[in-house]
Amino acid sequence: MALVACVGIPLIITSSAFAQNPPPPPPPPTGAGPAPPSTEVERVIVTGSNIPTAEEVGPNPVDTYNRDNINKSGEITTEQFLLSLPIINANVVPISNNENGSNTAVGAATVALRGFDARATLILMDGRRIAPYPTGNNPGIPFNVVFVDLNSIPQAAIQSIEILKDGASTTY
Repeated sequence: MALVACVGIPLIITSSAFAQNPPPPPPPPTGAGPAPPSTEVERVIVTGSNIPTAEEVGPNPVDTYNRDNINKSGEITTEQFLLSLPIINANVVPISNNENGSNTAVGAATVALRGFDARATLILMDGRRIAPYPTGNNPGIPFNVVFVDLNSIPQAAIQSIEILKDGASTTY
């Protein structure tokens, strides 16, 4: 009896181990069978790219104004000089107090390019962004306007002003 129990238990363990092996893979088809179903690929349309092409070889067109241009203009502030240029639009942020004196943009100056407001104008100093002016909630303006205050840049410290003529200024 002891012998049967010793032989029977290993057979039970072995049979359960064989049940866990995966079945062998089916043989490959020998004849021409049905073609596998094709998957439809979604079309991707590229609307913009930073990859230079043959058409874009060369620098972007830039208007450059040096210290002599600024001095000869006779304008006292950087804002006044920029507003005298044809590409610049007038301020979109009020720079004086309103009737109750709660306007937080008092004394701030900004410019807008090509009909866009000041939020769309990127101002760089030595190739880096300048911290925006904290406007808070302006009465009469339905949103908070974030812009660079030109009065925070002394005109005497400006050597040149460069304005890109096209809209590629977002890639700087």
